[in-house]
Amino acid sequence: NRVFSSMDLLDKVYDNLQFDPNEIDEQKYPIVKKFVDMVSCLYTCVFKTDEDEATIQKYLRLVLRTTFNPSLIVSGLTLDLWCSCLRNDDFLPALEGSIIPELLQFSADALIYYEQIENHVSKKFADIDFQSKSEFQSFCSTYRKRIRDIIRLISCVQLDFAYDWLNARLNSYFSSPFGQQVLSSQFLDHKTEPYLSSLSQLMVVECFINGCIRWKIWFPGTSSYNTKLNEILVKIETLSDQLIALNLKEPLLLKKQIQNFALFLTMLKDNVLLK
Repeated sequence: NRVFSSMDLLDKVYDNLQFDPNEIDEQKYPIVKKFVDMVSCLYTCVFKTDEDEATIQKYLRLVLRTTFNPSLIVSGLTLDLWCSCLRNDDFLPALEGSIIPELLQFSADALIYYEQIENHVSKKFADIDFQSKSEFQSFCSTYRKRIRDIIRLISCVQLDFAYDWLNARLNSYFSSPFGQQVLSSQFLDHKTEPYLSSLSQLMVVECFINGCIRWKIWFPGTSSYNTKLNEILVKIETLSDQLIALNLKEPLLLKKQIQNFALFLTMLKDNVLLK
């Protein structure tokens, strides 16, 4: 109880540990990692305290701040916590305000190939945290897996919200200069932002579909299951039609899109919906 009642103090401590990521403070940085590890471990004690909802919200917002840390090691310390929260029905009400929208937006933006992006800020920390390029690549792969899990779980527990959010994101992206370049190009440099950013959008779509599949598996016992399932299938059919209409031409992006369509079929195969 004493720790949770000191959230304002912990928030100030984290403020005081901040530094310019372009000039890493080698004294503060190890402390940041230990601090975030400690804060993340408090998750297991949340329901063992008698703190009110406002205090729990302060805790979750502090964790969310640390998730946004430019160091992948620091950010990564919090990802398992979010996955655990999203799998815990008792925790979901505490996440349904501003936490889930911000966490979903962060996760979608973070689902990228850091190791392929030149001069990305995370690489400044990687020079300290990892002994080799292959070690950094392995960590990035694990980090992306956790990010995928978060998007998938949010899509499962907040499916309608995630669907509307995804539609807005895709419309915004493919209307942007990068999106327009992707739609008009048969080949793209795979190390440039147009290709990497468009691949990221398709990976987010994949996570959303997997979230729908998870919903279909985990919620068949509810009284409104069939009605809700029909609504979801209509949304998925609409999304698949929109993705087909993009008419992607770049071979590797097209390959990724086809993989996504295979997931659509996994969701739709037991239902007569395809026209």
